[in-house]
Amino acid sequence: MKKIFYIIGLIFIIQSCLVENKSVTKDEKEEVQSQKLETTKSVKDPNIKGRKELLSFEKKYESQWTDKPQNFPYSKGAIFKVFKLDCSGECFKSEFRKRKSDGVEISEKDFSKLVELLREPKSYDNSTAACYDPKFGLVVYDKENIPTEFLSICLDCNSFRTYPGQIEVNYENKILFGFSKEARNELRQLFFKWGIDYYGFSSFWDDEKEYKKYLEKK
Repeated sequence: MKKIFYIIGLIFIIQSCLVENKSVTKDEKEEVQSQKLETTKSVKDPNIKGRKELLSFEKKYESQWTDKPQNFPYSKGAIFKVFKLDCSGECFKSEFRKRKSDGVEISEKDFSKLVELLREPKSYDNSTAACYDPKFGLVVYDKENIPTEFLSICLDCNSFRTYPGQIEVNYENKILFGFSKEARNELRQLFFKWGIDYYGFSSFWDDEKEYKKYLEKK
């Protein structure tokens, strides 16, 4: 009888160990699956590619300058891409760090049209806000797909920034540097053409009726 009880007890212990080992194996599988999901998610994150682009820009261009270029654009780009951004607070180089999309390639003609609009003195007759939280970014690339320069626009703050050079504007009003209503409309039309879901209407900067129409459609 003792032998029988001994054998039964031994079988029970072995089965318990097998169950425990199976549960550990299951947990390990779940952990591996979780890691795979995180890896897949991170690969799809447009900011990972953006940060790599920023490093290539700093290595090839920014770190080699002795005198920073004063004009924007300062080189002839080969590729032009626009991005949706989500930035607030620290937004320097947000064109790479705060992307919400993988980017849309536009023509050189459209890029030139945007620059001309930003250079035109008549595009400015309004004030700007102290904030700068751009929802739109554009990056210029060379033939090797390395960024050469970039810009961002914030219609909520009614201003734009370029890097490394600056767009020279002979402002008609030396105090008001914000976009005019006409310029804001033209910018929104360009965004719409490029498939950028950012209309940037504001109760402060835009016509009250246009703003109401925007809210009704939103």
